[in-house]
Amino acid sequence: MKLVVLEEPTKFDETIAQIVQENPKSAILVYITGKVDESTGKSWCPDCVKSEPIVFEELIPEIENQCKSKDESSVVVLKCIVERSQYKGNSSYPYRTHTDLRVKGIPTMILWNLKDDDKARIDDFNDFDTLNGIRVKAVKLLKQ
Repeated sequence: MKLVVLEEPTKFDETIAQIVQENPKSAILVYITGKVDESTGKSWCPDCVKSEPIVFEELIPEIENQCKSKDESSVVVLKCIVERSQYKGNSSYPYRTHTDLRVKGIPTMILWNLKDDDKARIDDFNDFDTLNGIRVKAVKLLKQ
């Protein structure tokens, strides 16, 4: 897995374009999550705290294992960090208004390769059917 961290929402388009260009055969996951508070070591977003291990300790390793690929570039994660003070109550926050992101809440994860497919995005990490669907779609992409 290759991880790219983005802390500035206004740089999303240029960052994702570069990732897509440099990793044409990779499954690209956009993971939007709350910023970690340095004093507590945890995100301000409790659901983000719960989703992090699901994404990085379960979902991504499963995708890589099913593709029998330990190639670092088989899965690329763009981790978009959200500052609470800029996001909460701000209907014009860039990730909410972005044409392809349309974030309704965080955490959100999108299989970017299939960004137009509503089944390739999740914001409820207790929805195991959708998580499994994203895993299956990512594996299929990587095996093409």
